[in-house]
Amino acid sequence: MDVLVATWRVLSSAGVSAFDETLSRLPPAEAERALRVLADPAGSGDIQVLKLRYGILSSARPFAFAERLGLVENLDATDGRLSPQLRLEYALLLYQVGRAREADRAFRDLRRIWRDGEHFVNISEPLNWLREGEGESLRTVQARVSSDQGFRPQARVSDFADVLVPFRPEEFGVRNLRPGSSFRARVSFGHNGPFLRPALAGPKRG
Repeated sequence: MDVLVATWRVLSSAGVSAFDETLSRLPPAEAERALRVLADPAGSGDIQVLKLRYGILSSARPFAFAERLGLVENLDATDGRLSPQLRLEYALLLYQVGRAREADRAFRDLRRIWRDGEHFVNISEPLNWLREGEGESLRTVQARVSSDQGFRPQARVSDFADVLVPFRPEEFGVRNLRPGSSFRARVSFGHNGPFLRPALAGPKRG
């Protein structure tokens, strides 16, 4: 049986379509069943299979960063035309798995895309904050204020292979920090990339 047809039957039995906005309603058991169907080698290299697999995995197992990243990389290698939303998630996933240099380059490309036109993108949990491994806990990083800050304060993050990340000194209780000063921080993400936040900061609840 065709992999997509078999998957649509699983989704239909759960009252869900293949659209991203409904996949969050897919019960865990049916989600895992659909993922098993989509993992069949018969669907290997099929763009629709890869996209649906990524959508279900992102909804059912959002913290599976490495597996999600692998699917996006397969999509890119197969199609080469990732949507702005998928390119954004690709950059975020690179940071989550510790590939900061690649993530920084990906965000540089994204910032050029944002400048060239309007795009509707969003960053949902858990990709909006840097996580510890593939869990809910937030990771704390070591940062050092840079001397070449440009028009806004930036710090080099040792955990990111010294990639420069912006921050607001006021959030850390000071008006400015001298170049070379070290501090601990958490990392939130926006559509332009990472941002250093106080060590006790975190996602807003409710």
